[in-house]
Amino acid sequence: MSTIPADTADTAAAGLPTTPDPIPAIRLTVDTASLARGLRVVERVVPGRTARTLPILQHLLLTAGDGRLTLTASDGRCAIKAACFAVVGTPGRVALPAKLFAEYVERLTADRVTIVAEPARWRVRVGAGRAGALIGATDPDAFPSLPDPPLDRALTLDSAGLRRALGRVAPFAAENDARPPLGAISCRFDERGLTAAAADGNRVARARCAILAGTGDAWGELLIPARVVGQLARLLRDDAPTDLLALPGRNGCWFVHGMVAVYGQLVDGAFPDIDRHIPTEATTTCTVDTATLGQALGQAGLFDEGAPARSVLFHVAADTLTVFAGGDGAGDGVSAIDAEVTGAGGTLVLDTRYVKDLLGGSAPARLVFAWEGAHRPVVARDADRRPGEVTADDVWVIMPQYGKDVVARFEQVRREVAADARAPAA
Repeated sequence: MSTIPADTADTAAAGLPTTPDPIPAIRLTVDTASLARGLRVVERVVPGRTARTLPILQHLLLTAGDGRLTLTASDGRCAIKAACFAVVGTPGRVALPAKLFAEYVERLTADRVTIVAEPARWRVRVGAGRAGALIGATDPDAFPSLPDPPLDRALTLDSAGLRRALGRVAPFAAENDARPPLGAISCRFDERGLTAAAADGNRVARARCAILAGTGDAWGELLIPARVVGQLARLLRDDAPTDLLALPGRNGCWFVHGMVAVYGQLVDGAFPDIDRHIPTEATTTCTVDTATLGQALGQAGLFDEGAPARSVLFHVAADTLTVFAGGDGAGDGVSAIDAEVTGAGGTLVLDTRYVKDLLGGSAPARLVFAWEGAHRPVVARDADRRPGEVTADDVWVIMPQYGKDVVARFEQVRREVAADARAPAA
């Protein structure tokens, strides 16, 4: 790999091997807004600078040809490509520092950007109107190579449904690498569509989306890293379908959506059978408006931010759900909302973060919670689901906390409120 001419020892110390070969020639003109938009898409995956980060991963790969400029970024496990139309005079490839190049383009005001490599100087000239810069370039061959998408092994998915399904399950994946399969999203395929699932040991989630074309019956199960899924979900729009392409060796997959493609290495291992962890019986159900519950959680949750373990209490009785949270010295927050209640009612203590993840942007308009006891798994579903719909079996399961201190504090607050109500007015 080559960098801007410098002292060879300095270059080697930076972790970049030297070579006398010049960088390839490249010349193109591209719309500034399109380039900036593409850079914002791919820059998400560029890793932060650490002692373990390969220097080349701090760069973007620019590939010009066939009337397009393709931008590629990678963190070693996940990669994103974004293409934009361009007038290409000299096809070629070059690698540029990601942060510097992206920030410079964001500051340009002219409508068009011209990019010209100066091979002998190890630089790329970037010009727009009366502004211009010389940016140090790196040998593109040092950038991690990516496998070609297997176009004969594609499934076409409904993008809106895929974004909804991934948004519902991705927050429930484990955040550490102790058990790699739990840090992935399980994707299975059958006549009902794609079934995505996640689990972290304390909760599980399952959601489905429709397959528009193709079949994944022969793929079995794909374990896609949650980081890859998160990158993809942020990019999906409703105006174009999404193609999923699994590599023949089952070691990676591509998602292609319009002019953007996301690649991820697949995870090895066995994903748990989550279906057996989803209770089918309940003694209490509580149906609430999702937005209203979110507001109540936000109000009460202000008072547990200083607590070592953030917990929220749900008390269900008489067509009312009471949301309670309290912290050390911060006070207590109580909010009551309307609910449709069947069965025995009761009190639950849940992890605040788990509930917030459930109430994220992909949640249905109304949720029904169901459980058998204070220490048994709590099941949540779309209260308005209809049999036969692709989302009818979407489900979340959360293990409650024991939370004796939270329950005791809630009972004390209830007694204080009742006493205040009985006290004569001054």
